[in-house]
Amino acid sequence: MDGVWIRRCLGLTVWLVLAVPALARARHPVVAPGPEAMSMQIKNDRLTMMLVKFPQVYLAGPLDADAPERFLALMRKGAVPDGSDVYLDSDRGDAEAGMALGRLFRIHRMVTHVGARSRPGSYGRAAAARTASCVDACTYAWLGGLYRWAPSGTDRIGLHQALLPGQRPVFSDYLASMGLSRRQLGAVMQVLTADMVWFDTRLLLTWSVANNGRQPLTASYQLTPDGAQLTYLQTVREGRHRILLSCSRSGATLTAINELGARRSLMLWPRVTNTYFEIDHQAMAGPRGPSARRTDEGLQFGRTLDLAQLRQILDAESLGAWMQDRNGMVRYGFTIGPVAVRSSTQFFLEACRHMLEPRLTGMVAR
Repeated sequence: MDGVWIRRCLGLTVWLVLAVPALARARHPVVAPGPEAMSMQIKNDRLTMMLVKFPQVYLAGPLDADAPERFLALMRKGAVPDGSDVYLDSDRGDAEAGMALGRLFRIHRMVTHVGARSRPGSYGRAAAARTASCVDACTYAWLGGLYRWAPSGTDRIGLHQALLPGQRPVFSDYLASMGLSRRQLGAVMQVLTADMVWFDTRLLLTWSVANNGRQPLTASYQLTPDGAQLTYLQTVREGRHRILLSCSRSGATLTAINELGARRSLMLWPRVTNTYFEIDHQAMAGPRGPSARRTDEGLQFGRTLDLAQLRQILDAESLGAWMQDRNGMVRYGFTIGPVAVRSSTQFFLEACRHMLEPRLTGMVAR
């Protein structure tokens, strides 16, 4: 989650469990499958909905041909709303059904994970780690998620060589319909075991096979009446993040806009007492700014820049825009990776250099 409650979140979770045990009593609606069919279990207890805000759907076992229809039936009943978290744990199944399930995930903006369900009642207590595997049909289903989280720990994902995208046009066509390519998948296929190809989970984000809750960052450049403006835009599960860089003869500015929605913005705005930016995880030089400004879009704040800072931002692996509470214990905000779209920012930098360098030369001459 980009709007980060960096501290206190774990403590809040434990307090809720200890103080209000009823919250942790989960309801687990289950679709009863046949002996060789995928089970579907929904975790939508009050604590899950309070902390995550979406149901967690656990799909486990063989991905059978009827699985997409059963999942669709759950959606029609309202048990699985759009944008739910889907956890997959399946080592075999029908590849066509996996792709059909993946298409459902994409249409309804599902968030896909590789993961096994923990035992009921394990909130706040250490539970034995359970390794999840997502193979073949499951892998194609996982690729359908609008937001795809890379497996962590010992969880793994992969394909048998007979089901690699190059083996049948239907696989390549499915990848293309999901905005992915054989080249991307080939780049993450690092671990071979007999006829099995496992994905290197460390590379899934690098090659945008996983996106961990973020759509790709875009950069757009336009001339304005008095200068030039560059807009970074990233759509995330919680909303949209925008960074505006503007330059003119009078100087350069940096503005962050966190589009949280009216309700959430109204809740956060009174808590924010100062704002700041980070370049590659280091706070930018200069005083921290005042509180953010609330608009119809969300919360926004900004600062002035010199040409050197502008160059730093365009080359940064990470640019953070943060709002902080009074005691400095909690911050909210987001990060983007400008270097990923560096090729789209060259014209903007050149325009700014021509506008700002004469100004700097004049200041030195005086």
